Amino acid sequence: MRIPLAVGAFAAVLALALVAAQAQAAPPNFACQSRALLIGAAEVNGLRVHCSVSGAPAEDQMLRIIGDQPQPICEVTLSDGSGDCTGAVFGSPDVGHVVAVLEPSGTQIEVMEQAAEAKPSLEYTPIPPDEAGGSAP
Repeated sequence: MRIPLAVGAFAAVLALALVAAQAQAAPPNFACQSRALLIGAAEVNGLRVHCSVSGAPAEDQMLRIIGDQPQPICEVTLSDGSGDCTGAVFGSPDVGHVVAVLEPSGTQIEVMEQAAEAKPSLEYTPIPPDEAGGSAP
């Protein structure tokens, strides 16, 4: 009778270990939204970014949104694996590549991918004078 009891106890411990391993392997939940900002200048674009995370591992202490600029767009200290971060980024002609990153693990999600091809800048092309050389009446 001890053998079946031991096998049952072993199976229960193994099942608990598998459930715990699956819970630890679950990735954090990211949610990011972005909205274009009205700047008023044709040569500058702006973007408001809001990201939140939940279920981040205990070792991750910060959510940081970064782009192509040296300063982060925003950063927030996580509380119980959760946090919200909102900021704005400006660029000319586009805002570039934007990602949300958990620190120190480096887990990240794409917020805005780098444009596949650069947008050409506006060029001024003068209108040539008419061939007759005269002006219109």
